[in-house]
Amino acid sequence: MSIASVSPPAAVSAPVAGSVRRACRATLLVVLLGALLPGAPAAARQQPVERQLRIVTFNAEHFMSPARFEAWRRFCAPLRWREPGELRAKGQSVPRRPEALTYCNALDGSDGRGRAIFAPVRDQARWQAKTDAIAALLRSADADIVLLQEVSDAEAARILLGPGYRVASTAEVWQGHEIGQNLAIGWRPDVGVTSAVVTRTGPGAPDPLGARLELVEAISQAGPDGRRTRPGLALILELGGGRRLAILNLHLKAGCRQGRLDEVTSRAPERAFRRREACAVFRQQVPPLERWADEKLRDGYGVVIAGDFNRDLLREIRERMPARSDGSDAARTASPARIASLVAELSDEDPPAAWFSLVRSGRYSQLADCHRRIDNFLLSRNLEPWLAAPLSRLATVVVPFGEPVSLDRPRPSDHCPHLLRLPLRPADPAGRR
Repeated sequence: MSIASVSPPAAVSAPVAGSVRRACRATLLVVLLGALLPGAPAAARQQPVERQLRIVTFNAEHFMSPARFEAWRRFCAPLRWREPGELRAKGQSVPRRPEALTYCNALDGSDGRGRAIFAPVRDQARWQAKTDAIAALLRSADADIVLLQEVSDAEAARILLGPGYRVASTAEVWQGHEIGQNLAIGWRPDVGVTSAVVTRTGPGAPDPLGARLELVEAISQAGPDGRRTRPGLALILELGGGRRLAILNLHLKAGCRQGRLDEVTSRAPERAFRRREACAVFRQQVPPLERWADEKLRDGYGVVIAGDFNRDLLREIRERMPARSDGSDAARTASPARIASLVAELSDEDPPAAWFSLVRSGRYSQLADCHRRIDNFLLSRNLEPWLAAPLSRLATVVVPFGEPVSLDRPRPSDHCPHLLRLPLRPADPAGRR
């Protein structure tokens, strides 16, 4: 079954009286989010296209700038690429890994289960091979806006994207915090952005062309070990004709990919414990994410939430997971402990535009040897009037690797780039949306 996106059918997307909507919300979420029919309602005629806005999201798997790679290599090589915590547990006295450095056992050539599948990245030659492979992937995507996860800093993003992009990253914007896995956004000047003003915790001042960046710090949450997850980084664009677009790049907590957020899916005690902790942190990230989206929607922005969700959102929808464990109204404030799924929690119609389409991924070819269904785009339904195609017809392109993953060379990443093409209609000269 080929499905472009998951979105409310046109027949039921209009606002309903508040009391009726509240009473029927649980049923609507089940029906609408589960409506995965290939023949979804479409516009009677194809609308004229002004241009395509091409957005790609890509987790670069611990990609480091040369300076950060050398610092990582100097620290980790004497430890034989093992994590300091592992060695301390065995009674060895070793220093703590600096917060700005990624894991010593990253890029070790394994599939995460101990099986060697690619050449480890331990020296300059292998770093260059990984760099060249990623840069080639991103060139082939030919995106106007690039959302990167797991990069060390802005310099790492510049190396991958080249001189044709402006770049910003959380490594520079999130002052007072150091993490090894940062977010970056790159954009081409010809999409209407030539510079951006950033602030630490809130909206930046607009630049002359109406663009700004926002650090969404509240998405960063600490687990029981005190380590903080990544914040969000958003790019705000003026598309013309009164259309304003907010694009949020995020990388959510790993370890809670499938199943309800409030349930343990394993009977193995250790795995159940790890999942319980991971899902607790993930649930804490949902309310600040929703607050950011709701604020933008109330201000009239169209919202794109994209990146590495570390969660199979399509499975949430197919399994008809409720928003809350207690069945309460998702539009009401609740403890994170009661949140059972992400998409249903965000899609509470408060404000009315708070209903999100999950854009389906395209085909994963044999060369797309990467994680599946966790790199996603969520689009708010108020975007649809700006587009020349209905949300239900949109699909991302999964950009495959240039070569098979092999022990002879480093792999580009454990993720593939996912490209979304938004067909923008011509702007209304009167500024009507």
